[in-house]
Amino acid sequence: MSSLICTTNDKYLPLTTAFLHSLFSNSPHTFNRVIVRCVNFDPDFSNISSNIVTLLDNKMLCSKKKHFSTEGGLINEYITEGLQKSRIGFRGARWLYSEEMAYCSNIKTDTILMALEDYNEPVVYSDVDTIIRGDLTGLLNIVKTHDISVVEDISYTEQFGDVDRLSHQDKLYQGGLIGFNTTHNTLKFVKQWRDHVMNNYTDWDADERYFYDTVNSVNSVSIGNIDNIYKDEDMSDRAIVWSGAGITKYCDEKYTKEYNRYITT
Repeated sequence: MSSLICTTNDKYLPLTTAFLHSLFSNSPHTFNRVIVRCVNFDPDFSNISSNIVTLLDNKMLCSKKKHFSTEGGLINEYITEGLQKSRIGFRGARWLYSEEMAYCSNIKTDTILMALEDYNEPVVYSDVDTIIRGDLTGLLNIVKTHDISVVEDISYTEQFGDVDRLSHQDKLYQGGLIGFNTTHNTLKFVKQWRDHVMNNYTDWDADERYFYDTVNSVNSVSIGNIDNIYKDEDMSDRAIVWSGAGITKYCDEKYTKEYNRYITT
């Protein structure tokens, strides 16, 4: 018994549709329900699966890109990436973002807490710029062995040199895929994390920043490492999950070819 949750808005609907088709094509029985938090629109996913629960969120939000991501710091890289042509007619935010974009990124903390409290079952959060290519039972088994499970990576400083983004952290927890077990420590963690993040929801990076702060605050929480076959940004053939992080989702030929398989399903 378990739930998978994600967040979307109208701009991300094509990516969400491909994600859901790939999930129910390749791992249809892993989760009892898929909860999709839909910000300011009401899509119909009934043709994909009856196990999809839409959570409508009609919060009034500004969609104008007028906020600057101060955590990134990689402006030259962002500019270069911004010049690349999209293969799917979609382009995500880079250094400028809107209040709605930030809310969509951060509101997952509230959905995760709601699912844990309502169903008392393990929860997996996934970004929707993701393609499921195989069975996720192994991922769920990992999630059940720790309070929280994430894909660990080397720090931003090691990856990019002298950047401000989480410069005080010696490792990077990938935020696009996180598992939560049903333990006292997990609930304590998620409640604190949600409160910190949603008090600062207009900060696009709040979910990431306060994740580390909450890990340090809830000292007894156990963090498990998810194998990167469940969140592969290099699109290896052995991977069960491909992550469309950054511009991959709309510029990478291999990823977009796989995406087109499921958007037309």
